Amino acid sequence: MLTLVNVIELNLSVFPGQLTICKFKENADTGITSSYVGATSANKVFVRHTNPVQQDQIQYLNIDQRITALCNHPVYHAAVVIGTTSHLLVYDIAENRTMMSKEIENGVGAVLIGSFNEEGEINVIIGGNCFLQCLNMEGNERYWNVMSDQVSALALFDSDGDGHNHLIAGTDDGNLRLFKNGRMTSEIKETDAVTYLTALTDHCFGYALANGTVGVYHKRNRLWRIKSKNHIVALASFDVDNDGHPELVCGWSHGRFDARHWQTGEVVFKEKLDAQHSIAALVVDDWLQMGHAQLIVCSQLGQVWSYLPSDLESTSLDRIKDEYATQAEEEAIRLLLIGKQNLLAELEHIRQSGPSTEVADEEMHLTLTHNQENVLLQLEGGGMINAVIVFAEGLFANGESHALHYDPPRTSVGIPLPVQRNLAVDLHVNAIFGSPNSELLKVVEIVHPLPTFSRFKSVSWSSAENPSALQFRITARLQERIQRIGFWIAQNFIVSPELLNSDTSIELAFEVLPWRTPLTMIFRNEGSFLIESDRLDHVSELIQHLAKFFNVQHLGTEIEIRDDHRKELLELMEGVRGYQAIRQRLTVDMADQVNEIRNWYNESENARLMNDMVEMKRCYAAILSGNQQLVDQQNIRDSNYSELMKRLKQINLHVQHSSNCRVGKYQTDVIQASRQAIKAEDFEQLIKITLHGIENP
Repeated sequence: MLTLVNVIELNLSVFPGQLTICKFKENADTGITSSYVGATSANKVFVRHTNPVQQDQIQYLNIDQRITALCNHPVYHAAVVIGTTSHLLVYDIAENRTMMSKEIENGVGAVLIGSFNEEGEINVIIGGNCFLQCLNMEGNERYWNVMSDQVSALALFDSDGDGHNHLIAGTDDGNLRLFKNGRMTSEIKETDAVTYLTALTDHCFGYALANGTVGVYHKRNRLWRIKSKNHIVALASFDVDNDGHPELVCGWSHGRFDARHWQTGEVVFKEKLDAQHSIAALVVDDWLQMGHAQLIVCSQLGQVWSYLPSDLESTSLDRIKDEYATQAEEEAIRLLLIGKQNLLAELEHIRQSGPSTEVADEEMHLTLTHNQENVLLQLEGGGMINAVIVFAEGLFANGESHALHYDPPRTSVGIPLPVQRNLAVDLHVNAIFGSPNSELLKVVEIVHPLPTFSRFKSVSWSSAENPSALQFRITARLQERIQRIGFWIAQNFIVSPELLNSDTSIELAFEVLPWRTPLTMIFRNEGSFLIESDRLDHVSELIQHLAKFFNVQHLGTEIEIRDDHRKELLELMEGVRGYQAIRQRLTVDMADQVNEIRNWYNESENARLMNDMVEMKRCYAAILSGNQQLVDQQNIRDSNYSELMKRLKQINLHVQHSSNCRVGKYQTDVIQASRQAIKAEDFEQLIKITLHGIENP
């Protein structure tokens, strides 16, 4: 499918994931010059030119901070965008000048250039520590939003076919959020941290997770996914077979890259690099100026391979359709043969067992309950249970299956399920059971849904903690009949039906496992509801799910908190101002120390030229002492920065959770007003906004 057309050596190491291509015209004689731009582990950006007149050149840009993100500019082709732990830099390679430099206090986790509004304005899109931000080319803020965790990947694609892009952002807590025109349009929950995103075709995008999962979504619906013991280190979109539909190209940690069909995930091409090479990046561009984009594979050792579709000139649509038809027929035959072999093996097993007592054919019952710390899956009936295998996506820490063997066999078993997130999944349970007097075993498969809020353990109202002792109290009005509220609860919680029979009100008390955090809910027939809890994130997830279930477009809420928690919030926010002041003072002190060391160095050189060994020794001792002070100050500065990031993350999460207790315009208004309060460092106002909204600040 792919033909290798070019191999070059960069003669340097490439930092994983940090490689792009910039193009510019140096002068009228040389024409267009393409350049590899990448990051090294030594906090340097390298620019590797291929010049038709001169030999290959490599230039370095020294960056005094760790490089966290890198991309090129779609309009200014000679510009490269560099993100670090505290700054964003847009640099023009052709003119050797800085186009924009902006301090990003929370650090840059991912960066992208483009637009996701109907005006089509090109902005620098930045994802960082629980925030999403857009800047224009002058560095002015155009958009800001809070996120649930560190933003690790960004991509633009047209989700609904209207010709305008959606922005999709992936975070370390496994959330995928789609934004358009400044508003979040949908959210998808995955099972691990999102590491890479790329746009495909027909409103699709590809994604990769930290646990080795890779797959494709069509709008909000997942088309396919696969999981490997290796993990993805690069992701790209490239038309391998030249059929007009790009495949998802995956670079793996063990040096292999493969291309998968966007609809099915079937591997259509694969290649393994040499044993010493690990993939650093995948880039799609017409690097060789051949009139057709190449798939460029770069290793961490700096070797670059360029590939073209091998049948670039001869591909026809009819041939591709014939190939797909043949593949479908072959797949159908393969599945039939597998079924035949399974039936023959089962028949042979029955023959070898000889006459025996039949296995009990009772119906096996599956129920979900709770123990002290986990959701409990109960199996009983059908005979003596020998073994159980449970398959569930993202539920078990060491994989997607959990196997238990019972010796001796039991008539009923309880399997603890370590549910850590509010996520609806299907449990595929395979139970192996038989009769005491028979060696013949029977396998039954049961598919049972795990409700979204399965870890909310229902407790009696009398045993619930006093609601007045809980930290958060959220009130709102929802114009839905109490019977429909009961239907929502029955579908998404594990509760007794008797608790939902009232026609006037529903009162429920829960402990959220595994921390056993108390939470109470009261829904009344006139439309008001009240939720109380010690954790605002639990409440915000409930309200968002409730609004989505009933298709509520706008919902305002009132949040009340205990005085002691309000004081803690204010101390947290005021602490940010103190850490920022310390950071600025340390920066000034370190600059003074550097100047002092520079002066000592100049004096030592003068002493050396004058052959004054005593003075030179004294200067070197002063340089050594000053250098040690610099190291100590840098350690203090790093510790200060780490603590500052923790506090800023907590503030962003508070804004995130409080805004998610609202829906629609109420949510957007709280986010934008909170941003203005944070920029103004008006923390009293910030607390009022997050609790009461902006109508009654």
